[in-house]
Amino acid sequence: VERILAEKHELPPPDWQAGNAEGLVLVLKRVPEAEKQAAVERIAADLGVDPEDNAADRMMSWDEARSLAAGGLVTMGAHSVTHRNLKHLPLAEARREIAESKARIERELGRPCDFFAYPFGNPANDFTGEVKVAVGEAGFRAAFTVVLGLVRPGDDLLALPRFCESHERWQ
Repeated sequence: VERILAEKHELPPPDWQAGNAEGLVLVLKRVPEAEKQAAVERIAADLGVDPEDNAADRMMSWDEARSLAAGGLVTMGAHSVTHRNLKHLPLAEARREIAESKARIERELGRPCDFFAYPFGNPANDFTGEVKVAVGEAGFRAAFTVVLGLVRPGDDLLALPRFCESHERWQ
């Protein structure tokens, strides 16, 4: 299915080693944002899927987030508003994605949001130096990439390494 969809929508061939829709997702991550959104809409139409039909099932609810944050074990951070690749957005739009995500989390949770995780998080492909500056200007104390590693003294606080739940997929 991924091969047919990629060919039909003139996308680069997926990484067929993935063996599932993840290959197509990886391809779409490398496509310019406007082109990606249009391709996703066409693919959803081809499959007869309305992306908004299951919107409530995508992430946790604000009530769930408030409960988790109130427990004191978890610190909630921002990840942008729409999880688009910030490198491929006009800088003004990337700034809005960053600032609005912080403002919304603070408003919904009633507490400061000090940390940001770059969508996709690869410094080479997913954000620029200008985006990193925008994260700092938005008031975040630190930001995380998907670079595997421990945080060490002197690391750039706006490009910290981390360990991710599914790190092997991002290497």
